[in-house]
Amino acid sequence: MKAKPYIGITGITSGFQVWSLKEIYANAGISMHSSHIPMLGILVSQDTLLGKASNRRYPHVNNIPNILLVADEEFLTMIHYHTKDKTTLAEQVSLLFKGSAHTMFGESMPNIYNTGLCRAIQLNIYKPPMKELEKIKKEFPDMQIVFQASKYSMRKHDSPAEFADYVSQYNDFIDYVLIDPSGGRGEVFDIDKSVNIFKKLSEKLPVKTIGFAGNLNDKNVEKIIVELIEKTGTKDFCTDTESGTRVKLSDKHGDDVFNMNKAQGYLNGSSIIL
Repeated sequence: MKAKPYIGITGITSGFQVWSLKEIYANAGISMHSSHIPMLGILVSQDTLLGKASNRRYPHVNNIPNILLVADEEFLTMIHYHTKDKTTLAEQVSLLFKGSAHTMFGESMPNIYNTGLCRAIQLNIYKPPMKELEKIKKEFPDMQIVFQASKYSMRKHDSPAEFADYVSQYNDFIDYVLIDPSGGRGEVFDIDKSVNIFKKLSEKLPVKTIGFAGNLNDKNVEKIIVELIEKTGTKDFCTDTESGTRVKLSDKHGDDVFNMNKAQGYLNGSSIIL
């Protein structure tokens, strides 16, 4: 069955943010029962999985269970994962979702997959090894996997048709494809390019749910969604934002803080798709 489209905010770092977003999503009419469900994305890398610090968009790995517990069943909760060591991807995912990676900090994190706290992951990785995805699906059969169509991967496959051929190799293992040429860096959203890719992906992967990301924010999201609906001929797509709900503290990537007013504007604007 085709996965339900979502309206997402990525870069969640605390349970307090989740509590606040519950009300804002509800006021915008976005719930687990609406046409597009609410998604909360939590950034994790191989380094932060091992307890190392990153930028302000990444929670400490020990805080992830609390974020998920506060979210309860009111959101599609999703780990957005990046690693440079693709050869052990399945092992890393297992450590994260089963909780055994966290005993080094003095206490064990709950098995977030078996408890139902989180059963979705976005792979921010170019060319994840097929055998690693096969291992992930075998160990976690109900895991929903989002395949990120990044700016780097688009450069490697010039035309939308060629790119769709590349993504279609992963058909058996993925549930969503996110067209994300910005990668959380707040770069300008290229509607025409993204729509061309969407159309080719829809032809190649008709039962997969496809989404858009790339500097969607409180100021532009309503206009962009209207144009996307017009040019794709459907409302059946996801949207996600990362940089669009944050306020910069410096020009350094990730040196920014979550802003609830921006999140409210983004969700109010996004509700036009319902």
